[in-house]
Amino acid sequence: MKKIFGEAWVYFAYFTLTLFIPSVFIYGLDLSAGDPDVKDKDINLYNYMSNERSTVFHFKVNEEFKFMIDREAPEAERVIGLGMYKPNHFPFCYFCGYYRSPHGYEKSRGFPNPYRHGDMAYSVEPEESDYYGLPPGSYATFNLKTEEFGHVMSLDEIAPDADNPKHRLQESYVLENYSLMSFYDHEDEDCQIAFGLITCLVGILIIWALFSVPIRYYKRRKQNR
Repeated sequence: MKKIFGEAWVYFAYFTLTLFIPSVFIYGLDLSAGDPDVKDKDINLYNYMSNERSTVFHFKVNEEFKFMIDREAPEAERVIGLGMYKPNHFPFCYFCGYYRSPHGYEKSRGFPNPYRHGDMAYSVEPEESDYYGLPPGSYATFNLKTEEFGHVMSLDEIAPDADNPKHRLQESYVLENYSLMSFYDHEDEDCQIAFGLITCLVGILIIWALFSVPIRYYKRRKQNR
């Protein structure tokens, strides 16, 4: 290795590797014993990646939406929202969580504290302003069967007692019907910082090798003449 890349390059590569391996175990393999007992028992390792400090878990509804559960909330209020998600950026998707919430400038629909009546999940809080096509005063809805996001102008369109707390979406329903996702939590920013740094170091190694290897090869050939 030293003959091909040079002694300094090899030591720099060892340094990068010593950062990478602990980071994988600290972040990528930091499995929390507090993970919910989920429906899908055959989820691969990536689906269990979650920093131990996070109390919020995400469950895939379809290719756009997911439910969020906060394990520290009171039992009857643990389902804290329905929201959208996207694949996380490379390479963070392989170490910090495969999916992420949309950024502020990206399209994102959903609502907090969902209630459920039959196949309809809905918000009991009216929209205060126009929200991605939902008119002010409307109530956001999500049909769990057809997977359509929409709205009603009155909760009476769903049920006469639609705002009764007994209809609050329960954690048990989510755990029974949906699978835990590998998700990047914004509280775990140190994970992205660590792997961002490692990615930069790998980039330096590659650029360094692209220049140093031809130069070293040329010098060896010159010496052998």
